[in-house]
Amino acid sequence: MKESKKFLQVFSVLALVVAVLGISVGFAAMSTQLNVTGQVKVDPAKWDIKFTKYEFDDYGTDATATTKAAEGTNPAKPIMNDTTFSDYEIVLTKPGDKGSYTVTVTNDGTLDAQLSSVSLGNSLTYTGEATDPAVKASDEAIVENNVTYTITWADGSEIASGSELAHGQSKDLIITAEYPSATTELPTAPVVITGRNLTLTYTQK
Repeated sequence: MKESKKFLQVFSVLALVVAVLGISVGFAAMSTQLNVTGQVKVDPAKWDIKFTKYEFDDYGTDATATTKAAEGTNPAKPIMNDTTFSDYEIVLTKPGDKGSYTVTVTNDGTLDAQLSSVSLGNSLTYTGEATDPAVKASDEAIVENNVTYTITWADGSEIASGSELAHGQSKDLIITAEYPSATTELPTAPVVITGRNLTLTYTQK
């Protein structure tokens, strides 16, 4: 009787061990392993806002485009690099003359840009070349009262802060000087107009 009871106890223990092993095997069969691999790469963005080209248009008149040479001799082309367009000159000789430069601003980078500030000179200076002071003053007044000298976007809109320039986009600004055809007065000597300087500051949008 004792042997039967002992056998039963041993059998029960073995059965329990087998059951536990069975559960362990069952859990192992349903396990899942998840793996995450990869890397982080820093690829610097490109910031590149610049002038890319310019064109002159005389609108079929006698207006000409020149720039003063260093020694005052032969005219040369305006100077343009990535950030500067300078030494241009539009020469008007009579009423009806009109000339303009179209200058292209391009966002050649990979970031969108926004025009954060604009500085456009609105205080023009008229300098006549007549030697007589009274004649010089009269010439300057004639030009000031008649000749228009503007810088706008090519569509005629004001260049103002807040405008956007997406990456890959270009936008044209236009510098225009005009002697209206209805004008009946002309200065006796050349008059130079200065002060319409423009500075554009672009920042990341």
